[in-house]
Amino acid sequence: MKTLRSIILCITTIISIQLTQAQAPITPDSTTILMSDNELFDTIKEYDNAEYVKVTPFMIGMAKLMATGAEKEFLDKVKSMRIIAMASCSPDDKAKYANLISLVALKKYEPVTEISDENINMRIYLKMKEDIVTEMIIAQWGTTQNYIMQINGTLSIADIESMSKGNNPNPM
Repeated sequence: MKTLRSIILCITTIISIQLTQAQAPITPDSTTILMSDNELFDTIKEYDNAEYVKVTPFMIGMAKLMATGAEKEFLDKVKSMRIIAMASCSPDDKAKYANLISLVALKKYEPVTEISDENINMRIYLKMKEDIVTEMIIAQWGTTQNYIMQINGTLSIADIESMSKGNNPNPM
């Protein structure tokens, strides 16, 4: 459960940052590489020492059995997740990842925002049906953390705002 709490805390922190520091949406240009989410994940997970985790619906169901409160509420809305962390990747692979993410546009996803500061860059893409977020991809690169995460589920904008305002599970 500690890992699950870490993931949920990370997600809500990222969403909070996205909602408070949002910049203009990303506009693709002539240097943009158009890829599907699967193509992007397949490319990145091939980097040496990239750590790929796929949280299946079965695993989410098992976690729901142990979850309570806000954790359970969050898991009730999530169907699956996949994450690639690049903490152990070489500087060259991290640079390749940063370059790829800076150039990619995802098929069937709307780029929502890009956040940049001196240490971190982040891009968030959403796939929506009406007012429901069915898929969210969060890519972060920079000097501190390099990862990409996809969440599949049925999150409303109100759910995301509620999580980002601190109504998230207690930290570890």
